[in-house]
Amino acid sequence: TYTPEGKAQIQETIAYYMENARIMRQALTKVGLKVYGGENAPYIWLKTPSGTTSWQFFDQLLHGPHIVGTPGVGFGPAGEGYFRLTAFGTREDCIEAMDRLTSSITWDRERGSISFVIPDVETPSQPWRLHIAGRSEREGMGGVSTHYMDTTDWQPGEAYEFTLEDPVEDITELSMEITLGKKSRTVDLLSFLLGDTLYVSETYGFTLHLPESWAGAYEAEENGYTVDIYQKAAKQADDPTAGYLMSVCVTTRAAFDEVYGDKDLDGMYAAAGLRITVLGMAGERLVYLHIDPLPEDLSGLDEAYVRMHREAEAITAGAFAARDVS
Repeated sequence: TYTPEGKAQIQETIAYYMENARIMRQALTKVGLKVYGGENAPYIWLKTPSGTTSWQFFDQLLHGPHIVGTPGVGFGPAGEGYFRLTAFGTREDCIEAMDRLTSSITWDRERGSISFVIPDVETPSQPWRLHIAGRSEREGMGGVSTHYMDTTDWQPGEAYEFTLEDPVEDITELSMEITLGKKSRTVDLLSFLLGDTLYVSETYGFTLHLPESWAGAYEAEENGYTVDIYQKAAKQADDPTAGYLMSVCVTTRAAFDEVYGDKDLDGMYAAAGLRITVLGMAGERLVYLHIDPLPEDLSGLDEAYVRMHREAEAITAGAFAARDVS
């Protein structure tokens, strides 16, 4: 039999690993993965993205962020398309170190450069590994992959800097994958550069540049295949229409044509007073804006709301970019 002290130690250990599992579930869910388990045992199952097989996903994690897990197919044919992670291991030092690195990132807009400092925490078994990469749209070339500082020997306590190869407005993806030991984190540098005027859909794989004047003034609310965007100051919990500016809608081309007719994938259309702006394709899905018209009498409306609404009407397909979620 266990002593009361032994039982307490066991419960403490279980609680530690279950907290690890909670952190992992939260992080995996945030990037749009379908997650199972991790609530009654420190094992987390996830659905591999975009039809990736269990072993393909194993290779992506091993050679990308250097994470090792178990392909679901190893448990039998029914496990194909799933992947298992465990929540065993320490976390405090790694999480603290990654937080310190992330908080050190600085963007110099005039020079077009990003700088950061590697925290001075390393053991022989835990070297720092960073992978900085992105994609840009270049005239005449389409989407081009970019990589920065691939051959760098990362040293704790040192400061680093790299200069962007393209103007910010041409960059569709830019991220930094940070690995220390068995812990990994991905920092979306593009959202960091643009502040909160870049809406990023990890679930459906696209970005949308919102007007710079909206920084800190809007709120996005995801509802299935729709993202409703509001003026933050006017939004009310008990009134879904208060502060409403527009909806970013994700659908199939066939469903869009059924409602709005056979339209080109470039342009704006008026339908029953609504403004419909086709943004583009994210994989096999069409993304468009749905904007209700302003009333003829604007006297009772906040001036800031009217300005934001008119800026919403001016958003075009040029503000949209598809991104790889595979």
